[in-house]
Amino acid sequence: MRNELIQQPPSSSGVRAASLVQAPRLARQRSVRAVLTTLGLTLGLSACTNLLNAEPPVIRRYTLLATPTAEASQAGGSMADTSIMVHVGSVGLSLNTDRILARDELTIAPISDLRWVEAAPAMLEKSLTDFLQQSGQFRYVTHHRGGPKTDRILTVDLRDLYVISENKQAKAVKLGLAARLSPASVERKARAAPGDEMSVVLFERVDIDRSGGKSIDEAIAQAFSTAAQRVFSKLLTAMQAE
Repeated sequence: MRNELIQQPPSSSGVRAASLVQAPRLARQRSVRAVLTTLGLTLGLSACTNLLNAEPPVIRRYTLLATPTAEASQAGGSMADTSIMVHVGSVGLSLNTDRILARDELTIAPISDLRWVEAAPAMLEKSLTDFLQQSGQFRYVTHHRGGPKTDRILTVDLRDLYVISENKQAKAVKLGLAARLSPASVERKARAAPGDEMSVVLFERVDIDRSGGKSIDEAIAQAFSTAAQRVFSKLLTAMQAE
């Protein structure tokens, strides 16, 4: 009996001892988990706050700026009494957007922080209309449908308006148009002489020049405007020859 009393307590006390050891350990583990959970929530909320407070990227917008040369404005033509409506017809691959696009041999991709002032076809209509109106060679030039009655329609297909990329570097820009000048109405078309309809395809590639400390964005915008100046001037010359 004495032996039984001696043997039983170690077994019972052993269980109690194990319980006493495990309880503080579990408490510490729960405490660590709580701290880590709180820390994770804090970091998550901090990241969300930083995203909400982050400033959006600055978008720079450009347009095609072109002005007739003095020689082009002074040149005489047979269309001084002619009214023109400019209309962009078909648009090349991916160009019906306000994104300024870069193109290499394999891909076409937008330049992240550069935009046109509006979608390229609408911008082209307005820029070309202003150029022709400023030339003084026509009675008036418009791009609005339903406006004053016009004598001729200048339909322009936009073929190219890209930054040319080589080895992942912006090297040049390219502007390409196909233009058709035709009588505005069926009656006028029926009375038109063979030479009354003009068709011309014009392309210009202009290297990007960063001289004078210009940023790459400014250099790209200037190159596009130079290309527009040349293409529009050639188009005006073709129209004056009518």
